[in-house]
Amino acid sequence: MASDPAPPVSEEHHPGTVSPLRTIAAADFKARCLKILDDVRDSGDHITITKHGHPVAKLVPVQPVGRRTSIIGACKGSIAYDPDETFEGSTIAEMDAWQANLDDSHAMVTEG
Repeated sequence: MASDPAPPVSEEHHPGTVSPLRTIAAADFKARCLKILDDVRDSGDHITITKHGHPVAKLVPVQPVGRRTSIIGACKGSIAYDPDETFEGSTIAEMDAWQANLDDSHAMVTEG
């Protein structure tokens, strides 16, 4: 048993475009949907789907998403700390006030 010939995908070339613009009738798209999806993925072409000769949708390949970075360690190396740095010029009272401010901030975060 011979397979039915595939419905045509028409191509028109527009000046300034890299590849021809492809169009297909919605009924033909429905009949060949999975094959057309594979073709779009593999070729990168865009296909306009029409109903009664009027464009109704455009099928375009998905742009690959770059590898997502884990939030764990995302800031590694972005904060510089010099262990030789001292609090020269700071008084005990200033350091105590700084610590109290830090404690208050921590309490606000944990309480909600």
